[in-house]
Amino acid sequence: MKKYGLLYSFIICFVVSCGGRPSRPAEPEAVTDPEPVVLARYADTVYASAATLKYSVALLDSTSGLLSYLHDPYLTGKGDNLTFRGSQKRDYPLCGRLDTTATRLEKVWEFKTRSDAGETVMGFWGGGSGWTSQPLHVHWPDSSAMPCKDEIIVSSLCGRVYFIDFMTGEASRPDINMDHALKGTPSLDPSLSGLLFVGHGVRKGNSPCGMAVIDLNSHKISQAFGHDPKALRGWDGNDSSPIVAGGFLFRPSENATIYKYRIDGDSLVPHSCLRYRDKSGAAPGVESSMAVSRNYGWVGDNRGNIICINLDTLTPVWVYDNHDDSDATIVVEEEDGIPYLYTGTEVDKQGDKGFSYLVKLNGLTGERIWEHQHPCSKVHLSTGKILEGGMYSTPLLGHGDCDSLLFTCFETHKPSLHGEFVALNRKTGEVVYTIPLQRYAWSSPVPFYFKDKLYIVQPGGRGEIYLIDALKGEVLDQLQVGDNFESSAAVYEDTFVIGSRGTKIFKLRVI
Repeated sequence: MKKYGLLYSFIICFVVSCGGRPSRPAEPEAVTDPEPVVLARYADTVYASAATLKYSVALLDSTSGLLSYLHDPYLTGKGDNLTFRGSQKRDYPLCGRLDTTATRLEKVWEFKTRSDAGETVMGFWGGGSGWTSQPLHVHWPDSSAMPCKDEIIVSSLCGRVYFIDFMTGEASRPDINMDHALKGTPSLDPSLSGLLFVGHGVRKGNSPCGMAVIDLNSHKISQAFGHDPKALRGWDGNDSSPIVAGGFLFRPSENATIYKYRIDGDSLVPHSCLRYRDKSGAAPGVESSMAVSRNYGWVGDNRGNIICINLDTLTPVWVYDNHDDSDATIVVEEEDGIPYLYTGTEVDKQGDKGFSYLVKLNGLTGERIWEHQHPCSKVHLSTGKILEGGMYSTPLLGHGDCDSLLFTCFETHKPSLHGEFVALNRKTGEVVYTIPLQRYAWSSPVPFYFKDKLYIVQPGGRGEIYLIDALKGEVLDQLQVGDNFESSAAVYEDTFVIGSRGTKIFKLRVI
């Protein structure tokens, strides 16, 4: 792709309005390898493909937008899981650790949420948790005044945020009513200041819908960012898990806007926002979570655009057209200083039949390294609802004995409502093996290691959970515990916590 100089690219595209991870050891640690002490910024460059977007960046704050640091603040070293998939790269670095080979699963405790029958613009949602709604797991410092030092935080479809003692499964503090159905994964400020960032999923009633900040020190909602009258798209859903980078919070929204906030003590100050339309003239929404490495962020939207953004300036670097709606979050793997991206699509815009396009891209340039096309279909239910096919789960990078593999799930609907667990070669994109699933799986696979041997836990769409030998592709155990598992799990040591549709949150153990 052709490169333009910085000044020229700003004249063409930048409109201001008022309104190298090191290689893992043979035996992965409980927490990912630390980022290098010194990181260089990725180039302040714009590629020709960025011109396919019609965009503007509104500056709302006079302070510099330059990221103040480039390391990943979520890698705390304590096994904390403070955002969706545990890190800026969304690569799930928080590996489960086992003391012996794995053979089966067992339930440790279950927690019950409310069930809300209130009408939203998309029907009623009940309780429990849905896609992606991964629980957060935090070990609060001894110096903090938090009521529980080992705490689970989970958003629920009933519109409440719940707080659970990780050890006992009992409520650790009162839940907080957020008014609207909550679908996405919240994020904790990785400095452990106590700020919790929660995006609303589906509007209920007439109260503002957007994102709220909860100050867990006072256990109250401290800020709310509601409807944006300048947004190019009218849907205010926020399934994306907000992400902190370089002293700023970034929030992709379903209203065709990406927001940047300066973190100032115990509050957020709006700094700037990126609004855009794609080459079709549409204003797409982002349901996936932004992946970040250094000063670049990457998102996929519901028109199939994969966009690289310079987080210092909030301007697009390049755009890749991946054919169809992309809700699955991008995963980043850095090799020799180059960030590589893995992500896939649904079958939505293509019609009733098509392909999920799983791609590996060069994160600096947008160049495609490989593409895997997985046949998938839609299902038209008797209720009138349509279930799109394709990939909703966020891929998992294998390490240890699976360091050449990538794992994900496809909603094939072959037969109807079924799916497949798939392992692919990360270098070539070739399928290594597939495992048929009893139902589709929107939940993302999570890793457990015994020494360098990888086991994967994969929740499914009928309330079943699979324990898989990742190298052999063998199902070792299958446990039926909940209703439909759409949300993703939070892993710690030999356990994981996950919510299901219905009203249940579970803690389970791999033994």
